[in-house]
Amino acid sequence: MSRASTLLKVTSILFIIFGAYVCIAALVLLFGGAVLLSSGMGGAGLLVILATLISCAGGVLELTAGIMGVIGKKIETCRILAIIILAICAVNLIFAIADGSFGISTLIGLVLPILYFIGVQQSL
Repeated sequence: MSRASTLLKVTSILFIIFGAYVCIAALVLLFGGAVLLSSGMGGAGLLVILATLISCAGGVLELTAGIMGVIGKKIETCRILAIIILAICAVNLIFAIADGSFGISTLIGLVLPILYFIGVQQSL
């Protein structure tokens, strides 16, 4: 087993930061969905809660990938997480192109998982 590359460590730290941010933002949005539900806007509240749970799952996935990358012991698990995150980003890219919301931020959101994957490959 080889040591984790510097690229993997740096991108893992960024994943930890962004994953934690997404989880905290998801908790705030969860309260917003609860407010919508309690104010009689059930459909909108349920959509907000569902989107929040999906976002939180993505944040937890990034947080997990970041922690595993910083530890650098289970590189094969990091590789699997990188592939899953890349697949999610690719789906996000397709939806952004389809609904016309594609922008530079969509591409930037794809760069970090690609760099993480490259860092994992260097560590194998």
